[in-house]
Amino acid sequence: MSPDMKTKLIKSLQSLDYVVGMCGDGANDCGALKTAHVGISLSQLEASVASPFTSKLPTIECVPILIKEGRAALVTSFCAFKYMALYSMIQYVSVLILYYISSNLGNWEFLYEDLFITSAIAITMSRNKAYEHLVPQRPNANLVSPQLLLSVLMHIALCSTFQMIGFLLVQVQPWYNSWDQGAWACSSNDTFYGMRSRPIHNSSGILFNMQWKISNYVNTTVFFVSVFQYITIAFVFSMGKPFRKPISTNYLFLAVLIVLYLFTLFLMLFPSSSLDAFFEFVCIPYIWRIYILLMVIAHFVLSVFLEEVLTNNHRLWSWLAHMHCPSSSLVKHKRLHQELEDDPNWPPVSVPPSQRDSVH
Repeated sequence: MSPDMKTKLIKSLQSLDYVVGMCGDGANDCGALKTAHVGISLSQLEASVASPFTSKLPTIECVPILIKEGRAALVTSFCAFKYMALYSMIQYVSVLILYYISSNLGNWEFLYEDLFITSAIAITMSRNKAYEHLVPQRPNANLVSPQLLLSVLMHIALCSTFQMIGFLLVQVQPWYNSWDQGAWACSSNDTFYGMRSRPIHNSSGILFNMQWKISNYVNTTVFFVSVFQYITIAFVFSMGKPFRKPISTNYLFLAVLIVLYLFTLFLMLFPSSSLDAFFEFVCIPYIWRIYILLMVIAHFVLSVFLEEVLTNNHRLWSWLAHMHCPSSSLVKHKRLHQELEDDPNWPPVSVPPSQRDSVH
């Protein structure tokens, strides 16, 4: 084929809505490599200048490798987008709940969430490599597709629900006091908690204590629930198959999750006066810490279940697309293929000239 014929062939395939790839190793392939959606040069010479990809292998075995890497990169980008969207919404809901009681997260609580958790996860979660097997289905390539939006909205609703559960349940506990009344759940002999539970009268004689705007039962409860949600969401969005290797192969990311989980678990189950003073926690009964842990486990199980059953269910989304996608909305080559399958006169049968009149 001449260079012009190669370019014309690719344009003809693109006119049928095909996604066209082209492999070439010479100067006569440059036009086709530029025209194709994906051009792969099989040499380091002229063709490499015209194509976006250059293979070190002189054969077309690089094509499935490129497809696998491209799919893994696309899925990783979407996972990072979903995680950052969930991170923002989780923190937004936490602050909104605390604003409702005229409180807020402490400075070190913000720093722990933004720097030590989110930054470490965002840097390491994209290190998952491409899965070694090429599967028939393709990943979702639309950022505002129903599948991706459902995943984001579903997890936002789930995280908000569990934060609201913690916010409402802590207020019905017999030891609960609002932030302007002090925290009396722990022994008053504890110098740290006893010091922070002393109220102050302002010039108008109204009971007021600015320290309790941060250190209160709702703050401590919502903080622990939300921090575990950051870790859970990172784990759920980094599931491997079928386009990336399992999360167990991303050793650095797995180590970050384990360290963050164990340290947060240590803060919650093994309280220390110095660490609590540093993060501006209040002392809560140990049984309430166990309840928080149960909420964390329930959120983890539901998140994994919903993500696998709904978002990552390829059969479900294929069935929905088939049910709600009329043939007129298909890409051109699929529509033509369907029309040919429904045509009883296709493929045409060669009839001898002597029998043409009888056939007609």
